[in-house]
Amino acid sequence: MTDVGWFGGSEPRSDDEDRFLKHLRVRASGWSVAGLLPEASGCLAVLTPLIVTVSHPALEGSFGLTELQVGYWSATSWGLKLEGEWGDGSLLDNGGDDTDLHVQGVQEDPEFFAALAADWLEAQLLRPVERAEWLKGARVVAYRVRLAGGGQTLATQGSWLRTRRSPNRTVALS
Repeated sequence: MTDVGWFGGSEPRSDDEDRFLKHLRVRASGWSVAGLLPEASGCLAVLTPLIVTVSHPALEGSFGLTELQVGYWSATSWGLKLEGEWGDGSLLDNGGDDTDLHVQGVQEDPEFFAALAADWLEAQLLRPVERAEWLKGARVVAYRVRLAGGGQTLATQGSWLRTRRSPNRTVALS
């Protein structure tokens, strides 16, 4: 295990993974996302692909799709592959929305894929997130956190029956 700031955790297993992580770390150090710290990122290299994660600072304490996940396959029969989505404890299996990252069949070096991953991660982290709330009196009894403008739902709590009607208020989280 390593702790190198951005994307600490597992050690890379190959030269390609090492080059990918080094370039991704350099790019991440230039992100300007309010409240985001390197400790909110991680790296898991016990499975294929290499997985990097970033927890969204505005979603801390929520349950659901609260982190961004990127998988990097350094060698496949289809060329290098890169995949990214909003996720939870299950890695790369949420099927997200049309803004998910999918790159396959491109013959480039690991730094190219790291740059794509870094740009996608930053763009996702900068997307506005909102929390729709349903109230009973002054108390929040249900909420839905989603990407602003009717985007993908990231987290919910409370009765789904209640959330079928319009929320009492919507609050910008980021």
